[in-house]
Amino acid sequence: MKLIPQQKLMLITNYTFEEVLELLNTNSASNSYLTGFGGKARPFKGVINGNNFKLIKNKIFRNPFNPCIKGKVIPFLNDTHILVTFRLQYHHAFLMVIILTVTGFLSLYFLAFANTFEITLLLFPAIFTVVALTISTGFKNECNEAANILKLLLNAQTLPQ
Repeated sequence: MKLIPQQKLMLITNYTFEEVLELLNTNSASNSYLTGFGGKARPFKGVINGNNFKLIKNKIFRNPFNPCIKGKVIPFLNDTHILVTFRLQYHHAFLMVIILTVTGFLSLYFLAFANTFEITLLLFPAIFTVVALTISTGFKNECNEAANILKLLLNAQTLPQ
């Protein structure tokens, strides 16, 4: 299990290279905090440069598991491939490392000052496992949601890796 989760995905669509970029452009807003006012809500916000893009899901509320979506559009003869990487945003990844560090120090505190050594020895792995599973489950759920939106938007299929 990785401490900072990451997920890769290859999508294949029958749209042309230009159509894929146009769809990404029309369905993503700029990285402004004012994107929710005075316009149609778009599923993503971010930047598209050439054949590369960096997007996040456009949500009303803050979600620490909302992935940063980096992608590259690759034209082929009959179709277009989109290589997508989902990662935790850096400030959220830093927060997750801090949370795991604090749980480690709490476990060491209990280990040093508790009367029962055996129970406290099991406490750190239990807390660490619960926190790590919470992080990975929340991240995977958000990645699946973002991937489904991309698949619907681009009428794409997932290429097995």
